[in-house]
Order: sequence, then structure tokens, then C-alpha cells
Amino acid sequence: MNIRAIVYYLGWLSLPISALSLLNIVFCSYFKYNVNLYSYVIVLGLVLIFFLFSNFQKILNYELNIIEKIFLILIGWFFFPLFLSVPYYFSFYNLNFFSSYFEALKVATSLKSWNSLSPLQSRGEMPADAKCCAVRLLNLEAISKSQVLELRLA
Repeated sequence: MNIRAIVYYLGWLSLPISALSLLNIVFCSYFKYNVNLYSYVIVLGLVLIFFLFSNFQKILNYELNIIEKIFLILIGWFFFPLFLSVPYYFSFYNLNFFSSYFEALKVATSLKSWNSLSPLQSRGEMPADAKCCAVRLLNLEAISKSQVLELRLA
């Protein structure tokens, strides 16, 4: 398995996290909201250090086979929330590391972004808020139209 190439691609795929962190730093400075500013600086530093470390090694073969691509995706799903959990960990909510990692993973796989792409919502049959309520109330069971109408009226 070409671990160096996987780390190389993880480094490049982590750059959007640094861009978002830099955007948060700019907005926090502009609006003088300095409560969590240092946590975004930590994330920016960690991501840039990882990026430099991943690109420091000389790689002879940049191509990945299908197994290595799947491994890259799996590692990415567990690895990127580590960076995203740093602001939660250093926030004033006093979350432990597991809770902050869970919150970051929840943000990365948000159900709300799935709802905005839902075909039922785009046709106007079911609003996103009613669907979220129905899924939470019914514990992911099948939803009939009458149950959705009840939630819509409530």
C-alpha cells in the first residue's frame, strides 16, 4: 500500500479546512469576537503543519489503486473531524474530546445538508423542518403522508 501517497493526498485535502479556519479568523477579528479566535489559529497551524509535513516527502508514485482510494476516503472520514473538533474542544462549552469529536463528525455528515437536496423538498411535497421532526420523532421509521401532515399542522 502506498502510504506516502495517501498522506500526500490527505495533506492536499486538508487545505479547505485551513481556508475555512482562516475565514473564521478574519470574521472573528472583524466583528471583534475574540472568544474562540485562538482555537481557529490552532486549527490553521495544525493543518498547515500537516500539509507541509505531507508534502515534504518525495513520492515516486502518485497514483492510487482502488483499494488505496477507498482507504484514503475512510481515513479522511476519521481524520478530518480531528481538525474540526479543536474549536469545540477549546470552546466555552467545556466539552471533552470525545464529545467535541462527535460534534465535528455530526457537522461533517449533517442531515440538514441532505435535506436541502431532497427530491421531495424540491417538488414542494415536504418541507425540510417537517422531515427532520418526523425522522427524529419516529426514530427513522417509515413516514406516511398523514404523519407528515400532522407534523406540518402542529
